[in-house]
Amino acid sequence: MKKFIALLVIILFLISPVFPINYTSAIISQGALKSVVRIICVTDEGTWSGSGMIISNDGYILTNKHVVSGDAGDIYTGCSIGITDNEFSEPKFIYTADTIIAAKGVDLALLKINSTKTDFNYSKVFLYYLPPQGTEIEALGYPSMGGNKITYTKGYVSGVIGSQDEDDLGNLFIKADLRLDAGNSGGPSFTIAGEFMGINSAILAGKYNSLSLIIPSTTILDFLRVNSYDYLITKNQPKDNNQSIEFKTYATPGSTSNTPSSSSSTNIPPDGSLVRADHNLRTDCPTCPTTVYLIENGRKRGIWGESTFNNCGFKWENVQILDTTTIQAIPDGTTLSVSSPQVCWIPKDQRVIRKFPNGTLMQLDSKYWPELGTSINTIYLLENGKKRPFISRSAFEYLGYTFNKGEEGGWESNITYVTEEEFYQYPLGEPISVDINQFIKEGALIRSTWWEDKYDVYIVKYVGSKKFKRLILSPSVFNNYGHLKWKDIRDEDEDVVYSFTTSDLVRVVGNDKVYQLFSQGDTGIKRWINLSAAEFVARGYDPDSIYEINQFDLNSYVMGQPIE
Repeated sequence: MKKFIALLVIILFLISPVFPINYTSAIISQGALKSVVRIICVTDEGTWSGSGMIISNDGYILTNKHVVSGDAGDIYTGCSIGITDNEFSEPKFIYTADTIIAAKGVDLALLKINSTKTDFNYSKVFLYYLPPQGTEIEALGYPSMGGNKITYTKGYVSGVIGSQDEDDLGNLFIKADLRLDAGNSGGPSFTIAGEFMGINSAILAGKYNSLSLIIPSTTILDFLRVNSYDYLITKNQPKDNNQSIEFKTYATPGSTSNTPSSSSSTNIPPDGSLVRADHNLRTDCPTCPTTVYLIENGRKRGIWGESTFNNCGFKWENVQILDTTTIQAIPDGTTLSVSSPQVCWIPKDQRVIRKFPNGTLMQLDSKYWPELGTSINTIYLLENGKKRPFISRSAFEYLGYTFNKGEEGGWESNITYVTEEEFYQYPLGEPISVDINQFIKEGALIRSTWWEDKYDVYIVKYVGSKKFKRLILSPSVFNNYGHLKWKDIRDEDEDVVYSFTTSDLVRVVGNDKVYQLFSQGDTGIKRWINLSAAEFVARGYDPDSIYEINQFDLNSYVMGQPIE
């Protein structure tokens, strides 16, 4: 089981339903609701979901880096973007977006919607100095536990945490008592006057309560400035002209950009060039052989080993020797590795744009789009002339598709790998999802494929439209229930598991005493809720979430103080 510590910073991938939207809120009156988007990235590591904010009329999106990056540091692109019309409607996924900047040293990323449209609803990014304690604050975002609709919460600034040194702004956060949850990552927080305050990034969890951590606008403005996106700032000035913008000078070394900077683009050899650095100029290892790179889309792709070089049909006499400085200035692409002879690069003007029938499963081939990397696993179904992305692996498998182990270790399922030109000839269709109730039945056992959660097994139940899951504390508790079988545990995508509200209320069969459970290391604490039925509901407890358990299960928890 997972171990918990007193203070744990929890990164939010996937906002709990709390307050109804207040129509007098400055957020609503300024139309910020339509600028807040849901971001869904489908990868071979699972489905990643978060929030973001459109910050320009041509579709630039600000979000957290962890929303668009994996455990291995891979940066996702081509993620689906959902935009809502109002608080009553689910977002419509009619756009995708590419990751333009993924910073180091601060949890921020900049995306660009793949569209020539110039009238997106957006929220202005301007400087708002670190707010004093007690400042009222509001947030919008997309939750894992709040359904698929945009959710509003409200709270107060509790203070700041981290360093305010100009060289360490990546560790500076605003603390607030906003009620946020997984899925709110990358979404904005505002003052009640509608001034953008920052991007929600994480939770600082204590034993019984938590505080939300927000990346302040001071850090965000510097992130945009050092990555040469000043124009997104200059046209979004503060309302108070006397409040001049001053920048800190923290660095973001090694920032990942999908667009080579203008300062280095003139030194990049043409696409299709083979290059390497003169190893005599390597100060770290003068006698070491240097990597040979393929230049593609303005990036250098390291060629993995001599066998890959030969299998691609490359010729050593075509390799250009460049000085180390020039090589280092070229942005990195993905590593090229093949185990069988093939053509590893075709000039764009020589590529054949194929047409595909309805029913084709398609995926962008990373050798034609190095920014994607091998971890990008967004699969589309071609239907009625449109490409429809699968929101989750569960949806893919429920509709009858299966993943088979490929020759090179990857997961395949009759997927056609296509070039950019082939991919973009088809407009984006509605994402493919399925009703969870159809494939996860009452009493099912589920666990997340996310590696940190893979040992946590839950049992699910439905009450009307409500969906609950309860953590089974330990293997001994699991085995004590004779009807539970280990072979029946279903591995589900993280977003599927998070779509169920976690219940922490239980009572023993035949006993009216209701206990609230709290995690503590490998065990847990139970606290008797000594309240009347009316007080129980008034405190915010949901009677529908109560699970009936056996005495052995209850005895596995340590008794704590009653809740009165």
